Amino acid sequence: MNLAKFLIWWESLDIEIGDGGGLRYEPVSVSFDYTASDGDLVLADASADPITITLPNPTKGATVIVKKTDSSANTVTVNTAAGSIDGKASITIDTQYQTVTFISDDLIWYIV
Repeated sequence: MNLAKFLIWWESLDIEIGDGGGLRYEPVSVSFDYTASDGDLVLADASADPITITLPNPTKGATVIVKKTDSSANTVTVNTAAGSIDGKASITIDTQYQTVTFISDDLIWYIV
């Protein structure tokens, strides 16, 4: 995607930043299956077992970030309660420190 197309797409999400304070995320450390909320920064530790992070129902401008923090071979699967993720039912994070940002347009989740 070229920069011009990205800027047009991003503007169409109509995200409100607030009082100039910038985007804020709530860090949540998990080592078990977890249902994320809008604004979560999920720090996923799958060292003991594979885990699943479920994104909430898509709402316009909702954002969730998921980061795998451990070096194990266990995976972090991200799925959604409704809709899809870039047209898929789920995605898999399998590398330590791999971070994926999800933004919704009210219908589906996008990886950005």
